Parts: sequence; C-alpha cells; structure tokens
Amino acid sequence: GEVRDLAPAGDVQTTLYGAVAVVAGGQVWTFGGGSGQVADALPIAFNVDPSNETITGSVAGSLDASSAALLKRTHHQATVLDDGNTILITGGVGPDWQPLASVVRVSVAEGAITAVEALNDLSVPRVDHRALRLVGGLMDGAVLISGGLRQLEGSIEFADGAEIYLP
Repeated sequence: GEVRDLAPAGDVQTTLYGAVAVVAGGQVWTFGGGSGQVADALPIAFNVDPSNETITGSVAGSLDASSAALLKRTHHQATVLDDGNTILITGGVGPDWQPLASVVRVSVAEGAITAVEALNDLSVPRVDHRALRLVGGLMDGAVLISGGLRQLEGSIEFADGAEIYLP
C-alpha cells in the first residue's frame, strides 16, 4: 500500500481543525472541527476519486439551526453504528471551549443528513476520549465510551470510568 496526496476540488476546506472523519452511507463524512480553534464547521460529505487523486466535498447545508448547533464541536468522537448509515457523536469541546457531555445520533443517506437526534447526556463531559463499537457477543453493536478529560480550565481532570451506548 501507499499513501497519496489528494488535491482538494470545489468547496473542500484545506484545514479543518479538530474534525473527525468516518465512512458512512458510502461516503467520507467529517463532523465538527473548524477553520481555527473554534468549533464552527458544519458536516461535510466527501467524494474521493483515487484515479484522479482528487477529493470534492459539499457542506450539509440543509440542517436547521438547532441541529447544526448540536454538531459544532472539536475533540469529540464519531462512531459508525451497525447499519452503516448512523453515526453516534459523543463529547468533545463546544464553540464556547467548554467540555461537552452531549450525545447526538446522526443518520445519513446519499450525501445528505436525514436526521439529527440529541440523546441523553454522558454522566460526565468527555474530551479526547474513545468510543468503540463492540462486535459479537451480548453487547454486539453497543458503543463503549471511555477515558478523556472532563475539565480543561484550572487543573485538568481526567474523566473516570466508562459508559455504554445500547442501540
């Protein structure tokens, strides 16, 4: 294998600080991030053309203001669920630079976001944590959420324990 550069074409931002990329609904998606250290980016659906070594993207602009606000974050996790079209977005840092405990479920299809749903919050805010979809056994399809930081100002505090999302 080899790593090759892809030339951005169209509306693709060349810098997207703190975004998370996943493959869902047959496309590469980025969630969160921003042009600087502020979480101000909307989700972007990308099309990658390896033969031409290009990447094009379009911002998911059909979101209402409240849905867009739920997705503006950095230092979060995005985990694709079993159906391949649903993404669980957990924690991170909001536009006000405060740690988030929020959990959002996003559904995508054919380059569009079809649903954004706020779920119950994590028990503690989690920044730079991990969220891993489990495969097999009794917890098949669940997402294990662990680690990270719960406080960034003053003395930094680590987030204790782990949590689980059950679909």
